[in-house]
Amino acid sequence: SMVQHFMSLRLLLLRSPDRRTYNEQESLNVIRKSYHGYSQDNSRTDSELASLLVRDWIFLSSANQVIPNQQVTSLPVHSGQAPYKCHIMQPTNLRTELSA
Repeated sequence: SMVQHFMSLRLLLLRSPDRRTYNEQESLNVIRKSYHGYSQDNSRTDSELASLLVRDWIFLSSANQVIPNQQVTSLPVHSGQAPYKCHIMQPTNLRTELSA
């Protein structure tokens, strides 16, 4: 059942940021970016948004169980490297062959 995953995500969102692990915080960052991407065009209901986010959460949670929890204080910065970009494409940047 998805209820346990809804509750798991909800409780993590309610937890104080200073009590989250690095992996938990990174997962929540992905969830927030997913939410913004999923809700951008206002075409989904609240129920559909919740379901999509919980599916993302389930995947991220299972991935974090495979990867050992790491406490990282800072990420290396390489000069000349482009800043991190969100994985979600903006709808205005999408083109189809029919509109080309």
